[in-house]
Amino acid sequence: MVRTILAQVAGGWRVLAIAVFAVGLLASCGNPAALEAVGSALKSDASALVTPSAGGVATVNDPNSPVNGNQVVAPAGAVSQPTVVTVSATTDQASAVPALPSQLVGVGQPMELGPTGTVFEKPVNVTMTYTDADLAAASVTSETSLQMVTYTAGSAVYEYLSVVSRDVDRNTVTAQTTHFSYFRLAAAKPSNPNSPSAATVSTPTAIQTGDVIIAFTLSDPDMDAIAVRAEFRATTSGAAWTKATISGQTSNLPPGAGHAVTWNTLVDLPGKSGTYYFKLIPNDGKVEGVAGITGSITLNNTNATTSSGGWSASVAATAPNATAANTFPAGSSLIASLTIVNQASETRTISYSSGQRYDFTFTNSAGAVVRTWSKGMAFPQVVTQDKFGPGASQTATETLTLKDDAGVDLPSGTYQLGASVPGTPSAGALPAINPVTFSVTGTPPNTSGQWSARFTASDQSGQTATTFTAGAKITLSLALTNNTGVTQTVTFTSATTETYTVTDVSGVAVRTIAGAAIGAQSVTTVAAGNTTSFAAVTWDQTDNQGNQVAAGQYLLSAAVNGNSSPTALPSPGAISITIGSSTGTGTVDVKFDLKDAAGASQSVFAAGDKITFELVATNNSTTTASLVFPSSQQFDFSVQTRSCLSCGLPVLLIWQWSYGKAFTQAFTSVTLAPGQSKTFSAVWDQTDNTRMPVGGGDYSASGQLTVSPTSSSHAVTQPKGKDFTITSGSNTTGQVTATLSLTDAAGAAKSAFALAEPVTMTIRLTNGTGKTVTYVTNSGQKYDFSVTSPPGPPGSMIPIRLYWTWSQGRMFTQALTSTPIAAGQTVTFTETWDQKQNDGTAVGAGTYVATGSLVGSIQEGNQITGLAPAQFTIGSTGGATGDTTPPAFSGIRSAGPYTGPLAVVANSIGWDAATDNKDAQSGITYNIYQYSVDPRVMYFAQPRMNWSTPVAKVAGVTGQATYTWMDANIQTGANIVYYYAVRAMDSSGNEDQNTKELSVTVP
Repeated sequence: MVRTILAQVAGGWRVLAIAVFAVGLLASCGNPAALEAVGSALKSDASALVTPSAGGVATVNDPNSPVNGNQVVAPAGAVSQPTVVTVSATTDQASAVPALPSQLVGVGQPMELGPTGTVFEKPVNVTMTYTDADLAAASVTSETSLQMVTYTAGSAVYEYLSVVSRDVDRNTVTAQTTHFSYFRLAAAKPSNPNSPSAATVSTPTAIQTGDVIIAFTLSDPDMDAIAVRAEFRATTSGAAWTKATISGQTSNLPPGAGHAVTWNTLVDLPGKSGTYYFKLIPNDGKVEGVAGITGSITLNNTNATTSSGGWSASVAATAPNATAANTFPAGSSLIASLTIVNQASETRTISYSSGQRYDFTFTNSAGAVVRTWSKGMAFPQVVTQDKFGPGASQTATETLTLKDDAGVDLPSGTYQLGASVPGTPSAGALPAINPVTFSVTGTPPNTSGQWSARFTASDQSGQTATTFTAGAKITLSLALTNNTGVTQTVTFTSATTETYTVTDVSGVAVRTIAGAAIGAQSVTTVAAGNTTSFAAVTWDQTDNQGNQVAAGQYLLSAAVNGNSSPTALPSPGAISITIGSSTGTGTVDVKFDLKDAAGASQSVFAAGDKITFELVATNNSTTTASLVFPSSQQFDFSVQTRSCLSCGLPVLLIWQWSYGKAFTQAFTSVTLAPGQSKTFSAVWDQTDNTRMPVGGGDYSASGQLTVSPTSSSHAVTQPKGKDFTITSGSNTTGQVTATLSLTDAAGAAKSAFALAEPVTMTIRLTNGTGKTVTYVTNSGQKYDFSVTSPPGPPGSMIPIRLYWTWSQGRMFTQALTSTPIAAGQTVTFTETWDQKQNDGTAVGAGTYVATGSLVGSIQEGNQITGLAPAQFTIGSTGGATGDTTPPAFSGIRSAGPYTGPLAVVANSIGWDAATDNKDAQSGITYNIYQYSVDPRVMYFAQPRMNWSTPVAKVAGVTGQATYTWMDANIQTGANIVYYYAVRAMDSSGNEDQNTKELSVTVP
């Protein structure tokens, strides 16, 4: 017998405005159900907050979920703003996707990753699981044939993703994607005969140097994994094909676009120039497929570099539709590109002290640098890093106008394009990058009707330069050219023709130099096309007080003390120079170390110990070193999770010293005499960037000076990072110790509490030093307590959820406070938690972790040790009968599909009746919980089911049941996803704790 029950209920809306619509549950068998509704919440199979600095991991950890084990791993830099990603089981019907191509068969459960349409700035790893039963149901016998496909709404085809790893023992496939939508595993139907694969390659159009990137697309009707090999030959008739040296992924490639290999022409064609064809031959493991051949590739390796220390680097100058190699019309632009290749067999990194990763320069035929791409730019002052897999390459490209640093068009002539990398590789050394020569021809088109200015600095030999030895005289010259087409007059309004200013790295003028003396209101006439040159002046490297300036970087600027008629004079611009040898006679070596409170080097620390990070810079040269920093920040330290290449886990940033700090954006400097050392240090209290304790485990730490390589007088050797371990133990001998305890209202120590039972948390601070010490804080707050979810198993990367913090919303006196603690004395700090979150909602039954923290320190320098977190459980309240056993219940069985807008929203929410040790089935009550995800809302807290407040209660069910009711919480017209769960509760108040949930989408 099936009975349909309709009842109007009232309810609240936690995130959006209340709207009244219909929601349905069909009922079968049993007595009329009593219903009451009380609120709603949010849901997904898994979710996690992904941040720009640390990335994030969302893992489904629910045995009842059909996508249990599925995971999304987003690296740092994948998003530009905090984003909550979700993992949800779905069906082809629910996701409204087209059928798979006829030659493919789906394997296992598909899933949706949200927010749908999200595009990432870096690829994220997506892992999907399957079972042996899934393989059998699809008649798939080869697990290695499994591929991951995705479908995006509005597109015409499925997209094959690049598989990065398979684990046939754990039944997982991991692939990379840059966007979120619908995902599933698929394989070729076993009954299909094999069809050969095919490759389509693109042809690079610009002139190529060194490493040539070849993009290609693969196709295979059977969706087999494909391997590729490459050959090349000259375009001359009869030339033979030769094996090409390529890097990048060449095997286990899925069909589809987005593939690329790097052809290392420095190995195959060193020093050669000419035109060549490149051929890529695919193989699906059964038969060689149809090769793809490029059109003619123009190669110029005449000035290319060779590799060094497992790295190679090359620079190229090209232009769209260039008619001649490296020749450009005056006033135009060129495309500068720098390619770096890791030719080693292991993964390597290049670390940078700022956001600048490369630089380009123009050098004229006299050897003077006339243009530096980075001049005047500001880069983020944070330690950054690029990772290169074996054979991987990265290419940087900038469009550079053919002008000097003053903005004046380069005259016709021969120049060199140079490139540099202001970074430090983790292994090997970056090679010197040979510049490429290019020519500028003709007259700049933008000089007509304008004045142009040329300001130069020359050494004692008369050569234009930007680097000078200490004490050498520097000649400053200024010339104005009349390009207006008519005669111009220049009227001087001062007693000198021009003024030069020398500014140090902090922006302070250290020397002012006057030009030639003249009478006020003097007039100079300059005919069209003519140049007037001012008398050169000499700077002897002294300041306005006659003192010799220190080695380092300075800015020279010029100003004409007059004006012209009828066309205004241009600004002569400025020149950045360096005083002192570009590298000194040696280097400044930097050592990195981790030390305990006693100043001893350590690699193992107890939980809660303060760790001192230390950088020691030593000038090992015979000359004074001047280290220049682009801002007031001179160093940085960071802590990361330890690398685990074998387990596929990403390296996540835990803590960075500079995080959240503000630095003055002005140059600073440090001077080191020969043999002199300087120490830079910071103390880490074992909390992450959100001020949460990190806990025991294996970590890596790194430290670097944020020095400007192009401005400092000496080369700086940056240190490598160090691995260390945090243990759960601590040494309390002679220390101030802290412990955390949990008690009930009667003061009894407990680790298990009933629902709604107050939990009392106490920190005991005991002085074991044998002397009186003083506990000091910077405000009225002396301590804090918090409650979180427990961490996942090792390697799971499940995010920890914060439920409650005692200090949230409280105000504290901003004044120094002190608490004396006599020898042997114990001071206690106690607060009671009412099992409610900071938003006022109650938590449900489960396992939790309480953490106590001290926000102060011991004035005498003694370390506070101990204070480990405490894990505890919250269970059911029990009843008057003493029954504490909840019903046996399998949870929600079905929820589906929306048939509104004013009909039944969930017309088949159902479950199988529970059984209880004391109550009959008719005496069991079913609590229905609801949770919603609105695609229009960005959530900055991890979504979760509100287990404390059911939206409806149903009684009197026997056998199999489905139910319908009118729900005021439902809103249509927004594609909101509603999640439902059902729990059974007996007459004693014992509720089962199943977490099974199903969803319905309301369009």
